[in-house]
This record gives sequence, C-alpha cells and structure tokens, in this order.
Amino acid sequence: MAIITEQLTTPIGAEIKGIALEDVIGDPALQDEVRAALWQHLVVGFRGQAIDDETHMAVARIFGEPQTHVIGQAMGVTYQVEEISDSSTKLPDRDGWHTDAPFLREPPGVAVLRGVMIPPSGGDTLWANMYAAYESMSATMQGFLQDLRVSYPPQQGLMDYVERHLGADVASRVRELLGDGSEHPLVRTHPETGRKALYFARDFAGSIVGLNDDESGAIWSLLQTRLANPSIQCRWRWQQGDVVIWDERATQHFGAADHRGQDRTLRRVLVAGDVPH
Repeated sequence: MAIITEQLTTPIGAEIKGIALEDVIGDPALQDEVRAALWQHLVVGFRGQAIDDETHMAVARIFGEPQTHVIGQAMGVTYQVEEISDSSTKLPDRDGWHTDAPFLREPPGVAVLRGVMIPPSGGDTLWANMYAAYESMSATMQGFLQDLRVSYPPQQGLMDYVERHLGADVASRVRELLGDGSEHPLVRTHPETGRKALYFARDFAGSIVGLNDDESGAIWSLLQTRLANPSIQCRWRWQQGDVVIWDERATQHFGAADHRGQDRTLRRVLVAGDVPH
C-alpha cells in the first residue's frame, strides 16, 4: 500500500489520505514512506485518526525517541504525552512564530500533535518553511548568516512563561535543569536532507553572538520579515481526531489565538533531536 499525499501549499505541508496510523505502526515500508513524506513536505497531517496516547507514542517512535519537555521534568513528570489546553478561564497566549525548545543542547527533531477537543471556529496552526526562508536570500546574505550563532539563555521568554503559569518554584527548577542554556548556529544543516535552513526562535533568543544590539535588531527584523511571508506557509484547520507531524529542524509554527473563550485541547509528543550543526 502506497501513501497518497495532497499538498497543502506548494512550499510546505501535505495531507496523507486513505491510511490509518495504526497500520503505519506495524508496517516498516509505510513508515519509510511517511518519513520520506515528512522530509519532503515538512508537515504532514492525517484526518480522523482518533488515536489514544499509546498509539500516539508509537507514532512518535517512527521518528525517534520521545522526550519529556524540560518543564515537565521540572514538575517531576516522566510521561511524554503533553496536553495543551485552553478554555474560557485559561486563555491561549502561545501565538508567535517559534520552533520548540531551542534552549536545549539537543532540541526536538519532530513533533506529533493530535486534536482532542476542537473549537467550532479558530485555533488553527500555521507552519513556515525555513529552507525557503533561507533560500530566498542573496548568496552574500546567506554567507554572512552561516557564520552567526544565537544564544538561548533560560531567563529569556521561557522563564516569563513558566513563572506566569506554573509559579516561581517550577521556574527555579527549570533554570537548574537548563543551566546556562544553549547556543546554536543561525543556519543549520538538516541531518536527513543535507539542506540548509534558518534556525531560530526569536522569543527564546538572547543575543546574536558577536553583534551589538543595533546590528542584532536589524538581523532579527530581516529574519522576521522572511518568516512572516505567507508564500512559504501552510495552515491546518483542526478537526477532532486529526494528527499532524512536523519537522522541528526546518520549520517554525504559530498557534493562532483566535479561539479565545472556547475549549481547545491538543496532545503532543516531542521526539528527541540532535545538536544543530
């Protein structure tokens, strides 16, 4: 059985049709096809899967070893399926382009997200192709960016979020686990495809190493402009039971917060990645 893909947009994203993820788990040939589709399209979605946590974990293992988020570790959690939940009393505040956990020495490589409770309107997720963002630049600018590195100190946006939602004690434990944070190249080479992609998450980033504040500000403005280009994006309108898998190493994503006051629950597994090079 060969998978059938339908592109969401030409630059990024595809829906994989006519197949159940339970069947993929037990079929190495299908697993190879799904991995190949992910490396090609960067985001792949499956409609109406209605899987449980055990199957969710098995799907994640197609791409590597599931990992516990550092916030979960700080709270003593060992279960790798995380819940992302909004309601009338817990408003969404995660809108903003990013890739997950760049403050880790080995950030996640893949994420697997499933829709559990979906609002009647809003709450879509968007992704941007960071290969395309890099390739849209001149050769001179590409060469300049390839030599730059970005620091991700733990006190940046992450700590504000943790302290606001989980309290000072959890924030303190996260700081202990992260130490001084990490430093990664602004342009990374994907270990599966060999292609170069912009790699950063502005809200988690500290400085661009070796640049002063004015120079860093100019580079961040340029990068955010390329990232925000609709021509390199796709959008997934969630339905209950959907599963979307994306490549954390060559994309950024944005969870739209346009469903305020409505219930929305997603469950996510992050798959361990590698040290960016």
